[in-house]
Amino acid sequence: GLTDVEHDNLSLVVNVSGQISGRDLGGVVKDVQRMLAHIHLPPGVSIRLGGAYESQQEAFRQLLLILIFGALMVFTILLFEFKSFRTAGIIIAGTLLAVSGVFLLLWITGIPLDISAFMGMIMIIGVVVNNGILVIDYTEYYLKTSSDVREALLAAGRVRLRPVLMTSLSTIFGFLPLSLSLGEGAEMLQPLAVSMIGGMCLSIVLSLLVIPALYYRV
Repeated sequence: GLTDVEHDNLSLVVNVSGQISGRDLGGVVKDVQRMLAHIHLPPGVSIRLGGAYESQQEAFRQLLLILIFGALMVFTILLFEFKSFRTAGIIIAGTLLAVSGVFLLLWITGIPLDISAFMGMIMIIGVVVNNGILVIDYTEYYLKTSSDVREALLAAGRVRLRPVLMTSLSTIFGFLPLSLSLGEGAEMLQPLAVSMIGGMCLSIVLSLLVIPALYYRV
């Protein structure tokens, strides 16, 4: 039987704990929630998941606020740089779209979204924006001597192709050993590395195709 009785706000509490081995926390929680959905509880009885899962969810909420704050700070800097809501909005939109590359590569590799991967997502905002700046900055420089936006964007693509590729590929190859879990303790940082690689791979397409297309159409 119980050696002691715990209460929370005068309600009886029974803690059931366990250790996870060989699986990720998210997958285990989904299985537990699926099983709990078939349990019919008597009136006055409820089940709440806590422990590592509760801590993870709280960390995700805090990191999401940091992500939003970081994006707003980057947008503010772009606004001061280009003095245009339109231009700053286009660049930050392309930057935020790169986050979808994070989810895509995590899904392909079967790596769960954890705190480390979320941190990589935040880092992507600050790194990917540089590629968009390279392309749009040259476009606006070209437009000082020409009124043809399409010609300016094509020129920017030709001139900035090499810098964009060098910036992106150097980051991708730099994180590649971590993404393959090579080295002592690399497993802990693998989700972060995969997040960075996924975001940077997609940023190449976004910087050279999507952002110029938005600039031309919007």
